[in-house]
Amino acid sequence: MADKTSASEKLRVTITTYRWGFGIAGLVAIAMGIFVLVWPNEMVKIAALLVGIYAVLSGLIYIFTAIRAKELKSLARITRVVAGIAFITAGIVMLSFLSASAVVLANVLGVILGILWMVEGVSALILLRGRVEQNALATAYAVVALVIGVLLLLTPVWGTAFLRWMIGFGLVLLGIAQVYRAAMASREIKVNIEVKEG
Repeated sequence: MADKTSASEKLRVTITTYRWGFGIAGLVAIAMGIFVLVWPNEMVKIAALLVGIYAVLSGLIYIFTAIRAKELKSLARITRVVAGIAFITAGIVMLSFLSASAVVLANVLGVILGILWMVEGVSALILLRGRVEQNALATAYAVVALVIGVLLLLTPVWGTAFLRWMIGFGLVLLGIAQVYRAAMASREIKVNIEVKEG
C-alpha cells in the first residue's frame, strides 16, 4: 500500500512541476510575443534580452522536469535534458550579443529563435513517436515549431520587418502551445511513464 501511495505522490509532484514549468514559460512567451508585435521600435534589444532570459529559463525548466520526473521513460528524460542544454546555450549566446548593432542583433535573434523552435519541434516529435494519432495538437505544435524555425533561419534574407512578425506570432503560438501542454500535463506524463514490471 505504501508503494502505491508513494508512486501516486511522485506522479502528482511530477505533474504539478510540469504544469507550473510549462505554464509559466508559456505565459512569458505570450507576453513577449505581444510586446514584440505592439512595440516594434523598441523590439530588437529588449526582445533579444527577453528571448535570452526566456531561453535560459526554459532550458532550466526542461532540465528540472527531466531530473524531477524519475518515472518518465529514459528517452523522454534525455530529450528534455538535450533540449534544456540547447535552450540554455542559445540564451547565453543571445545575451552575449546585446551590445551588437540592431541589424546584427536582429539577425542573431532570428537564427537563435530558429534553432530553438527547431529543437522544440524535434523534441516534441521524439516524445510523440508512435503516438502521433493520439495527440493531434501536440503533433501540429511540433510541425509548426519546425516550420517557424526554418523560416526564422531564413529571415536575414527577408528582412527585419518579417522577423518582427515571425518572432511576435511565433512567441504567441509557442506560448499558447506550452500553456496547453501545462494544462494537459497529466495525460502527457502518464503516457511517458515507464511501466515497471514487478
